[in-house]
Amino acid sequence: MSSTVQEGERRDSQRCIGFPESPSLKAYVGCRTNPVLIEPERGTNPVLIEPERGTNPVLIEPERGTNPVLLEPERGTNPVLMKPERGTNPVLIEPERGTNPVLIEPERGTNPVLIEPERGTNPVLIEPERGTNPVLLEPERGTNPVLIEPERGTNPVLIEPERGTNPVLIEPERGTNAVLIEPERGTNPVLIEPERGTNPVLRNPERGTNPVLRKPERGTNPVLIEPERGTNPVLIEPERGTNPVLRKPERGTNPVLIEPERGTNPVLIEPERGTNAVLIEPERGTNPVLIEPERGTNPVLIEPERGTNPVLIEPERGTNPVLIEPERGTNPVLIEPERGTNPVLIEPERGTNPVLIEPERGTNPVLIEPERGTNPVLIEPERGTNPVLIEPERGTNPVLIEPERGTNPVLIEPERGTNPVLIEPERGTNPVLIEPERGR
Repeated sequence: MSSTVQEGERRDSQRCIGFPESPSLKAYVGCRTNPVLIEPERGTNPVLIEPERGTNPVLIEPERGTNPVLLEPERGTNPVLMKPERGTNPVLIEPERGTNPVLIEPERGTNPVLIEPERGTNPVLIEPERGTNPVLLEPERGTNPVLIEPERGTNPVLIEPERGTNPVLIEPERGTNAVLIEPERGTNPVLIEPERGTNPVLRNPERGTNPVLRKPERGTNPVLIEPERGTNPVLIEPERGTNPVLRKPERGTNPVLIEPERGTNPVLIEPERGTNAVLIEPERGTNPVLIEPERGTNPVLIEPERGTNPVLIEPERGTNPVLIEPERGTNPVLIEPERGTNPVLIEPERGTNPVLIEPERGTNPVLIEPERGTNPVLIEPERGTNPVLIEPERGTNPVLIEPERGTNPVLIEPERGTNPVLIEPERGTNPVLIEPERGR
């Protein structure tokens, strides 16, 4: 039986042109193949493959003490191998027909990695320095991966994009924790190259969005929104120690955010589509407030000094609110008018308690800017009336009437210490008032 096999092998080898008659060939080699055998140095372990018909195998010629690696490719492939240095552990693949695998030539002590790509892909690998962890991509067909050559000790991150995307990978500094996105097809991924010790935050955007991010300083906690398709996200670059807050707007909105100073606590909203939210940039220690307006309103906010209580309105659609910048310690009051009114807010001095009216639609609100220590009194007039009030000096007790519609009330402006007198005339009369002397 054995003699018959040997005779068959001899006849097959004679029919194959260029087949070497060598006892060192341990494997049966089919006819018309192109076997490759290495000529190792003394002490190595030579390896010969048994390729399929029509393939062009490639082997390595290792130095003494290495473990040669070879590939048994399918028919029609063009394998690529390396010549590793002593002590390395090369890795390679068995690619499918038509692929172009790529293998690195690492320095001694590295752990090279090679991918097994699908047919038609162009994989890219890194050539890391000793001690690094190479990162590579096993992309789907048609993608164009991008990789880096990281410094020793870094942890690069690469995405596995779907077909047609443009992945991006950073080259971080040593010790950073880079984060990348895994976008859907057609998106433009964005990544950061943070400074050492920062914790970047990124998003996984939907197709068509334009993400924005930053290079934060060490110790900051940046926040980025995940907008829907078509929005314009905004991200701040806060100073160290701040806690920025952003919103997640619906499609078509204009996000608003602040870049606060250190120690502030910003507040933001999630406005409806089409609103123009306004947010303040307070100084340290203030409590900013932002409204959540209805669609079509134009809110206005104050920018108070430290320690003040900002006041704002949540107007109905179509109103034009007016606000102030109060001094520290004041308590401004603002109305919430109905649609079509013109609200007014005072800028009182410190320590005063201003009062405003909440008029119906079409009225002209009246308010006072009293001196410090006064207690103003106001009314809620009916539509069409013209209320009048006084601006008393300190210590007086002003009085304002609530006239009927169509009357023209008149008030006095008493001196300090007097008791003002006024009338509430009947409709259509012309009232007359006095200016009493002090003490009467």
